[in-house]
Amino acid sequence: MAEQKQLVGEVVDYLDHIGVAIVSLSAPLKIGDTVSIEGKDA
Repeated sequence: MAEQKQLVGEVVDYLDHIGVAIVSLSAPLKIGDTVSIEGKDA
C-alpha cells in the first residue's frame, strides 16, 4: 500500500552556505518517519 503524504511544516529559512533548512513544524514527527521537502526555488 502506498503511503500518503501529509504536510507537517514549512521551511522558514535556508542556510545555503551549510545546506541546512530551518523547518517550522505544524504536526508531530515520530522516529522512523520519512521527511520529504518539496516546492519551488524562491
